[in-house]
Amino acid sequence: MRILKTLALDIGGTSIKCAYLSQNGDKSEFRLLPEVNTPKDEAAFMMALNGLLKVAGGVDGVAISTLGVVDSTNNTILGSGAVDYLPKLNLAQTIVDNYGLPCRIMNDGKAATLGEFYFGNLTNTDSGVCLVLGSGIGGGIIYHNQLLEGHHFAAGEFSNIRTDNDWVKLNESLFYKQNSSLTLNYDHKLIQNNDGRTFFSELDQSGDLKTVLRRYCRMLAVQLYNIQLVIDPERFVIGGGISAQHVLFDYLDAAIHELASTMGDHNLFSGYMPIVVPAMHRNTANLYGAIGNYLAAELQLPVDQIQKRLAQSERVDD
Repeated sequence: MRILKTLALDIGGTSIKCAYLSQNGDKSEFRLLPEVNTPKDEAAFMMALNGLLKVAGGVDGVAISTLGVVDSTNNTILGSGAVDYLPKLNLAQTIVDNYGLPCRIMNDGKAATLGEFYFGNLTNTDSGVCLVLGSGIGGGIIYHNQLLEGHHFAAGEFSNIRTDNDWVKLNESLFYKQNSSLTLNYDHKLIQNNDGRTFFSELDQSGDLKTVLRRYCRMLAVQLYNIQLVIDPERFVIGGGISAQHVLFDYLDAAIHELASTMGDHNLFSGYMPIVVPAMHRNTANLYGAIGNYLAAELQLPVDQIQKRLAQSERVDD
């Protein structure tokens, strides 16, 4: 029996994460490959892609997660921010033309969402929301067991939600400026050379840092509640590197309960507060989601078969 193998790439502004899923009868393997630096131009990108295809070997198709807005209907990248050559490259068609391989592309936040839906903490939910707290706030929405794309393919682009109705401050009150992971790192001068790990390692010894985290989680709780009322999901999953910090969820749970207490028993919706859990996959969710998207689009596999294939795959880290 021939082995089916799908190469997955997660293209970020600084690096490309790589993996492949191989299927041999009832046995499957999810193998992580070494990351590569994101190339600076089209020619360098194609050279890097050549190398990755050789490392994976015998690939049947390519699944891609990328930053930016992706037109899933036409399988094209409309805009990609830091990697500005990607839209001009017409990546999916280029892979078909150069290698004869089918290719499916999707936005990285939506890929993370599908990764958690197919094989993670959104599995077995009819509706759910994934927020990835990084330098911005990406994510996606599962609604009636389907990924919600939106008319402009922008559903789940949470970063640009406005959090203040003061028109003078609109550009300063963007959701990502309040609740990206960088907010904890750079919006205060409490510790020098701060990064996320330093912040949380010093949290227990600093009342000031606890105040910063409490404020951060209060703001996040309000936006989660707003999204809850619009979509009414079963649960939220929070991804990104910050989701490895369990104390974040303790503070966030406290903030959500505090918010509920301010509403009073007379408020019909005080009982429908957000249920929030950490993402199962942090740096691999996009890869799982991209593969799931490929299997659905190219092999026409139903949700339950994709979930089974991913869940039963043996993970191997190179």
